[in-house]
Amino acid sequence: MLIRKLIEFTQEVDVHINAEDISVIYADDADLPIWLGQMNCIAQFLKGTPKEVIKQLNQAQVETISEFLKTEGARFLEMFTCADESQTSNEGDNNAQR
Repeated sequence: MLIRKLIEFTQEVDVHINAEDISVIYADDADLPIWLGQMNCIAQFLKGTPKEVIKQLNQAQVETISEFLKTEGARFLEMFTCADESQTSNEGDNNAQR
């Protein structure tokens, strides 16, 4: 004899995410306060990294991390600068039309 029984359960699992996953998450819901909270967590993690841990890195690891942080910092500044220039350009266009 065979019966069908529905068994419900939950299980907690670790799921690794990457930059593409994060991009998709924030593409649909760019909730700035939540995003800023996550950025604060990253900043606290970086600031809290003990010198002893950093000293254990090899030269290639240090250069990779440093280059990554420089590149991402430049990306943020570039977006801010482009937005600022766009606003200034639009204001100039509006003044020219008057």
